[in-house]
Amino acid sequence: DPTGTNRPTIAFAANTWGSGDNWDYENIIFTGTGTSVMSLGANSKTMYCKYVNSSATADRSALIPGADSLILFCEAISFRGRAIAIGANNCGGIYGCYMHDSDIGLRVTQAAKYTFSWNIISDCVTAAISLAGTHTNDIQLISNTLYGCEDTLGVGVLIQTGSTDTRLLNNIIYGFVTGVDHADTQSMAYDDY
Repeated sequence: DPTGTNRPTIAFAANTWGSGDNWDYENIIFTGTGTSVMSLGANSKTMYCKYVNSSATADRSALIPGADSLILFCEAISFRGRAIAIGANNCGGIYGCYMHDSDIGLRVTQAAKYTFSWNIISDCVTAAISLAGTHTNDIQLISNTLYGCEDTLGVGVLIQTGSTDTRLLNNIIYGFVTGVDHADTQSMAYDDY
């Protein structure tokens, strides 16, 4: 019954683990320096895992979810990149996770349909959450805590031009130069509480 530092560690060095579809991962620590540490397959689930990309190269990721994947109570860190990076047409959820000490905590790069709830994202240089692609699907950010630092750092939620259907409900956003940045009037979102 491994927990915390008692979990087994799988060190990938410069390699990336690409899992098959329908895989479940629980209570494991994954480390590496490749373009990503873990790339989940479709319909996969990860719980109580820790992902660390310690590369000094920019734009690396710790975890890349697959389509319809579920991420529960995990920790993700990428020293020079994204803790969790979501690509095209994913649909799923990230709940109760801790993303920290990265350039960007959570980055969504293309149209995706996702729910992010009860997460803590802290100490990220550029942004806690970056919706970097043009989104026209539902992205829901509900009951998350986003923290920059006491001297203010980066942006809490960065939403790209032309994105629509972004919902921010009941989030705590603190310690950023800019809390929420909608790029222009074409960015439509519902922000409350």
